[in-house]
Amino acid sequence: MKKILAVSMTVLMILLSFFSVTAFAVGEEYMVFEVNSDGTGYIIKSCDSSIAGDVVVPAEYDGLPVTAIGDFAFRDCIGITSVELPDSVTVIGNYSFYECSGLQKVVLGENTTFVGEESFYNCTLLESINLPDSITDIGDDAFYNCDGLVNVKLPENLTVIRESLFMNCDGLRFISIPNTVTEIKHTAFYRCKALEEITIPHSVVKLGNGVFYECLSLKRVEFGGSFEEIGTGCFGRCSGLQTVFFNTFCIENLSDYLDFGLSVSVTPHSTVFLGTGDSITVSPQYFESFTFTCIVKNDANGDGVCDVLDCAWMALVINGHRSPSDIELLATDCNGDEVLTVDDYQNIINTALQQ
Repeated sequence: MKKILAVSMTVLMILLSFFSVTAFAVGEEYMVFEVNSDGTGYIIKSCDSSIAGDVVVPAEYDGLPVTAIGDFAFRDCIGITSVELPDSVTVIGNYSFYECSGLQKVVLGENTTFVGEESFYNCTLLESINLPDSITDIGDDAFYNCDGLVNVKLPENLTVIRESLFMNCDGLRFISIPNTVTEIKHTAFYRCKALEEITIPHSVVKLGNGVFYECLSLKRVEFGGSFEEIGTGCFGRCSGLQTVFFNTFCIENLSDYLDFGLSVSVTPHSTVFLGTGDSITVSPQYFESFTFTCIVKNDANGDGVCDVLDCAWMALVINGHRSPSDIELLATDCNGDEVLTVDDYQNIINTALQQ
């Protein structure tokens, strides 16, 4: 009886092992491989369009590593639901998963350096993709119309966010931009209608035309530094925009700061100094105007600078003699815990001493 039971368990384990491979992974028999130019590895050149289910790309083929997914390799393979790439793959070619409308999850190898243009174009069900920090470039329109994406963390070695990268990603709510990025090109987040807030790091000096155009849910923008260029309609039709957070102490000539076809109305200050709590209306040429509230970090009293007056204001708050407004709290809460403490007070003192 024990022998029968042992044999049955062995057979069962073999069957489970078999089904775990064949039911959830598609092998290399659907793929066409080509030796790369230097003969050191293979590129996946194309794939049978009947491929379906969860695809696992092999790390090796015929004794050599698989190093790249070729241009158009999996184009229009609408039956694929997920793709897992090995660490040996460093390049994802242009249009490689173009119009893979059933694709929901992508796992990139940890040594990926390049993701080509329109590589995941119109993968409307794509919900999950890791972007390892080894990536240095992602091509134009790579995630165009990927409505299923909600939260994306861009790789730490990326320097440019290219044109229309996340254009029409209706479900995208959160995007993390690393401080290695220096430029965000035209229409990168155009019509990302669910995007709620964005922090633009100090490294970014150029914003292209229409970068956040018609991001209807966008409520808060934080600028980390100053700009050489902000394009026309960068925040056009952002009808929900309420707060813009400047990481500076005074901004002279806002129309120059925002640049290109913008008329600006500022109250209560007329032109030169903007302080916390000022209401700013910006009218991009050809697009609808919007109004936001200016916040200057550590400027509690709204005069556009951090000085001894702000230190005195903070002392009153810390000692319980004054309650901050929502705007004042945003300006002076240095650690983002929504409570003003001695640490925030010390931060204002340190800032004022540096002026």
